Amino acid sequence: MALSEIEKDDLVKYRLDRAYETLDYVKENKIEKSQGDLFKHLFRLRQTGDYDAWVYLEEEDVAPLVEPAQKFIEEIEKLIINIQYSIINIQSK
Repeated sequence: MALSEIEKDDLVKYRLDRAYETLDYVKENKIEKSQGDLFKHLFRLRQTGDYDAWVYLEEEDVAPLVEPAQKFIEEIEKLIINIQYSIINIQSK
């Protein structure tokens, strides 16, 4: 059974809300809210591109997102390294 457009929109919004809610780093202020908002925006673009027909993003639409996305990735990588060090320190005690 095919989903109606309203059902598709609701599904995308639900998935987006769940993804944003599970980003505990924003809730715990480990990353800035603006980075969480960027994540939310990028996730919405991904969902739209995956589930909407005939969606095309032009380079001029996504080019401004590249540098902020790279910074976001760097911040997440730092958090992962910190978590790994924390685990190692706990295990070595």
